[in-house]
Amino acid sequence: MGKRYLDIKPGSVEEAIAKSINAELSPKQKKLDKNNNGKIDAQDLAKLRAKKEQKKNKQDVSTAEPEESEKSKTDTGKKPSKIDTDPEIIYNK
Repeated sequence: MGKRYLDIKPGSVEEAIAKSINAELSPKQKKLDKNNNGKIDAQDLAKLRAKKEQKKNKQDVSTAEPEESEKSKTDTGKKPSKIDTDPEIIYNK
């Protein structure tokens, strides 16, 4: 029938490529592998998303009041100008 693509000769380039594909995860990839099955799959990503949501919810609870820096900003997010919009006028007579 012919040679199959996945039939590889020992010591060939194809064998090196196949080994690199099936190699272990790098240290950074191991941090992402939450279920420790040697692959980064949908389950790992779902666990990472859930962890991110929990972290976000904890921050929402802890920052119920706006910080001092946020109070001093206007609705547009910019710092207010130093121009007094309602100056007190004193007339000398």
